[in-house]
Amino acid sequence: MIVDDIYAFFRAAGITQSHAHFSVEHMGYSRRYYDYLRCSRAQPNVRAVFRLALTLLDMAMDSNLTPDENRRASNLGKHAFADVIRRCGRIDC
Repeated sequence: MIVDDIYAFFRAAGITQSHAHFSVEHMGYSRRYYDYLRCSRAQPNVRAVFRLALTLLDMAMDSNLTPDENRRASNLGKHAFADVIRRCGRIDC
């Protein structure tokens, strides 16, 4: 799931410290939302993925990241946007 990859990147880059922080600050949902997604294997809300994609693409242009982190943020952001587009093409967003 793309959200797991994004969480791992945010955690490794020191951007988030916990599932609760990631859920609230980066996905815009309740403290246990990411835990719910992981346990239930449900797809994340399109708005949450869209928000993550925007954050990642903003980060990719940030000069405070290493070149490797910039590339990783860009690639993850593109994959997240692709997921949003794929899902919006077949469901009502």
